[in-house]
Amino acid sequence: MSEIQVVEFQNATIYRVSEMMGNIVKVEVRSGSVKVAPYAQYSDAMHLKYVPKGKRSIRGSVVTSYKPYLVVIPGHGHPTPNDLFSQGTPMGEHMIQAQYRSFNSRWVSDWIDTLSGYLAAKEVKPLFARVDPEFFV
Repeated sequence: MSEIQVVEFQNATIYRVSEMMGNIVKVEVRSGSVKVAPYAQYSDAMHLKYVPKGKRSIRGSVVTSYKPYLVVIPGHGHPTPNDLFSQGTPMGEHMIQAQYRSFNSRWVSDWIDTLSGYLAAKEVKPLFARVDPEFFV
């Protein structure tokens, strides 16, 4: 059994994988915590609880992916992950086309490159980071 790890934070930004499309989503929070502890068959699931900026109720989820991605950095106003859609070529009407397909690993790898460069330039250290090295396999 692995050791239980708890990280609490105030005024932070959470980046995690969306369960619906497999992309990275950004949530600015007033307060929150991440507890790494067993859950079902996962020995190191991430129990995430937070209060979003501008809200009063606690939200939460348990990240149990076998290839997890969860990053928490201090402060607000950090970059937003790449959007699913880009502006397409108009053909008489407004048209939108997808930049990436659902669960496309390039979507996440492009974002990791962007966030890594941003954190290095701003000299910001994550409060919590769990990125599986084989996330893209």
